[in-house]
Amino acid sequence: MRFFVLGLIVVFMSCKSSNKLITPKDIENFKRKIEHQNIKVTSNFAQPLGINSGVMGLENLLPPGSTIGNINLSGSSNFFIIKKDSLEMDLPYYGQQRMSRGYNTSGSVEFSGKVVSVKKEFIEKRNQYIFKYKVNTNTEMYNIVLTLHPNSSSNLVVNSSHRTTISYRGNWEELKKEKE
Repeated sequence: MRFFVLGLIVVFMSCKSSNKLITPKDIENFKRKIEHQNIKVTSNFAQPLGINSGVMGLENLLPPGSTIGNINLSGSSNFFIIKKDSLEMDLPYYGQQRMSRGYNTSGSVEFSGKVVSVKKEFIEKRNQYIFKYKVNTNTEMYNIVLTLHPNSSSNLVVNSSHRTTISYRGNWEELKKEKE
């Protein structure tokens, strides 16, 4: 019985939350990095909305460690890059297509170029930046909401004119300046 109680105490002590308090200096560094608008987001998980979970065997097509509502992207190449007023993205898509996009089109969410519009806002209460993009490609339109946190975590929501909405969770980093 003593070992059981001792074991419980050790487990509870080791499970202590590792919440790191964000200091004002951390917030200033965060704001400085975001102001440069030279950022790369890499996603770890995709969360498609509205997947028909009644389809039998669908979960067998997903990568290991995934469920229908939370797809593990470890090992799959994906990126969302902000360079001033341009975006570059290539994100895997899991969801339902609502309208035909024609032949020879990629199944992923891809774009490279200037955006139609962008709104950037710092939410003081939550210490986070929110970017809202409108993007047009030759075949569809995207409304994108990117949320960046000072601990380098990110949330990305992609709403398409032709597909169901999907969100991505991951991390962001400031891109290093290229040598000229």
